[in-house]
Amino acid sequence: MDRPTKEVLKLVPIFSKFDDESLEKLESFIEEKHYKKGDILFREDSFGDAFYIIKHGSVEIYKEGVDGEKKVILAIRRSGDFFGEMALLENSPRFATARVAADSYLLELSKAAFISLLYEIPIVAFEIMGVLAARLRQADLQSIKDLKDKNTSLENVGRQLEESNYRLVRTKKFLEKIISVSPDIVVVTDRNGTIYIYNKAAQEIYGHSYEEVRGKNVRMLHSPNCPSETLKALGDSLGRNETFTGEILDLRKNGDEFINYVTACNIVGASEKLLGVLYLGKDITESKELERQAQSLDRMAARGQMAAEVAHEMNNYISILSGNLELLGMDIEAGKIEGIDKKLKVMTNAVSRMTVFAQGLMSHAQPKYEFCEVDLNRFLEAELAFLRPQKRYRQIQIVTNFDERLESIYADPAGLQQILYNLINNAADAINNAEIKNGMIEVKTVLLEDDESLVIEIGDNGPGMTAEAQEGAFRQSFTTKTSGHGFGLLTIKSIVKIHGGKVAVVSQPGQGARFVITLPMTKKVAETISKKSGAELQEVGRKD
Repeated sequence: MDRPTKEVLKLVPIFSKFDDESLEKLESFIEEKHYKKGDILFREDSFGDAFYIIKHGSVEIYKEGVDGEKKVILAIRRSGDFFGEMALLENSPRFATARVAADSYLLELSKAAFISLLYEIPIVAFEIMGVLAARLRQADLQSIKDLKDKNTSLENVGRQLEESNYRLVRTKKFLEKIISVSPDIVVVTDRNGTIYIYNKAAQEIYGHSYEEVRGKNVRMLHSPNCPSETLKALGDSLGRNETFTGEILDLRKNGDEFINYVTACNIVGASEKLLGVLYLGKDITESKELERQAQSLDRMAARGQMAAEVAHEMNNYISILSGNLELLGMDIEAGKIEGIDKKLKVMTNAVSRMTVFAQGLMSHAQPKYEFCEVDLNRFLEAELAFLRPQKRYRQIQIVTNFDERLESIYADPAGLQQILYNLINNAADAINNAEIKNGMIEVKTVLLEDDESLVIEIGDNGPGMTAEAQEGAFRQSFTTKTSGHGFGLLTIKSIVKIHGGKVAVVSQPGQGARFVITLPMTKKVAETISKKSGAELQEVGRKD
């Protein structure tokens, strides 16, 4: 009673070769019921439409006595046994009476559910045919024994044999009908591979008529270009009496190849004797082509996204160039010479960064990160000094709040610059697009108590972000800008990950946004990260 239904079904010969998925489908069609000792499940000559499997308990199968004779017990069915299968195949009266011999739990499959099951799992038809053949063989043996024991019952035994043969013929026709209307390929061979069942769907898909393949070896259906490893795997599985599932390259009559998704298994009779092989197939050529086209579209989309990312990164450097060119023109016009060399150096560095970025793209390699010692506070202050004069920041106050305990960290300066530019630009755009007066951006650093990590925090008093926007902030193509593409935050996440850090956003609508980046600052941590990422670690002095 406590045994799971799936385990009980696995013990039934009809379903013993079913995989877990098929057993789960079968289980959904079955109803479990409890019966008490003495309950009659059905009587001889009554009509029924249910097939029974004993999950726990026992059932007595017997024929009523004739002319005052005692009843004849035909069988005692116990846990794991089944009976009543003929009710699924025809509307004939029951051959015997079934009485519950002990309190029992039975699994019942109705005829209507059985018909639905056949369409989902056609192989069950062949399994039932094999079991029925074995049952009928047992019935024949019992009949012969009865002939020897009781000459007076010769007439009854003859009638039983006639009924059995009649049922077998009807069962054969019923199963042939199921096979013929199946939308999938059904091919059955003998133990030598000779085809003797080849359904209508197979004729339509392969193009051969039944007469053209009857008596031929199943190998004629395979393409000469079918990989030998695939056919070997098929043969090995059948040799181990296992079910094979896989794609086989088959050949139509007109010479066209197609991909056949095949399920193949042995058909065995009594005493596990091999009778033949059942092949079930489905032409998946069209679905494979659609899958290939979908992959092609994905690659095209990825190229488009890459182009957008390139444009985004280049735009950061162009902003530096344009801002400093504008300031340079103003200085020259005003006759200020002392700051020109500094601005030219900034523009030269920006061009160098653009060159490195472009070379990385052309080499199809991962970005090259060079770790070195960086005085973070001074580095950030220097970068902000050249960002502030840009046009987008002229109505925005950029303030700093640096932790003076910070000395230097091991990091990639170009990566830090990319993080800063992306977040500062995003904050400025959010403030400007929302037309917020007295806009402010704060850049903050904090040394954490463990002295091995630090926080860079960039916050603004812009429009803020919804919870949904925060959840998707670091996913590909996320953006809150009407003309944006969402690669900036994805780039930040990638750079922070290379540094062994974490990035998060804290925000509420109408209350601005804060991006919090936590980074390791020790050389030991940096060395570990550089080994994992392929980054280079340089021994250089502190940047001024």
